[in-house]
Amino acid sequence: EDDQCLKEGGVAAATKLIVASQVTAIVGSLCDSAVSGANAVAQAAGVPMLVVGATAKDLTQAGDFIFRPYPTDLAAGRAAADQLFNILKKKKAALVTIKGETSETLGEIFSARFKELGGTVTMTQTLDVEGKEAKAVVGKIKSARVEAIYAPIGVSLGQMLFQKISEAKLNALLFSNSQWESAGAAITKEAEGLFYITPKLNNWEEFRQKVEETTGKQATIASFFVYD
Repeated sequence: EDDQCLKEGGVAAATKLIVASQVTAIVGSLCDSAVSGANAVAQAAGVPMLVVGATAKDLTQAGDFIFRPYPTDLAAGRAAADQLFNILKKKKAALVTIKGETSETLGEIFSARFKELGGTVTMTQTLDVEGKEAKAVVGKIKSARVEAIYAPIGVSLGQMLFQKISEAKLNALLFSNSQWESAGAAITKEAEGLFYITPKLNNWEEFRQKVEETTGKQATIASFFVYD
């Protein structure tokens, strides 16, 4: 069932699967908003739900029938701050998010942890989903003379942002989230040198190759975590 990545879509999809199809378990969704609707339906019906890639930290608190093998935003945001401050030794950062629950939540968690460690988040900038303000955002960041930019955003919008950063000759370390692990050949030269935080995957390349050989499709990080 297609939940359309919407809360009401999650409710409708879970209800149809449980009532009409009489499923005994649900796998999905990738979207926080859809899971925030579907999880209550599954919990009320006593149907186990395995959340695939949605990362909002409170989703599994709907009850004992909601499970998730994938790390949450809380873990990812804190890990990014720890890596940037303790390992990469960057103390002054800018934060770029997109309007939407996951990106902004990651940014808030990162910012709180980075400041807790002793770092400074000089500015926070928010892009719309089309990245129309990217050039103006990069101009503001350049003026702030930061050492690093944490941008927990998707690959396509990230490519656009990093291109503007390259054009502006902005010398700052780029840091993002786990979506880049699946990007592969889609990464352009503007993103070269990008750091990103991702769950530890002991045999990721082997798994990805086998999935492609067997199905002809590209595996994602989420598929790695839910495969049995």
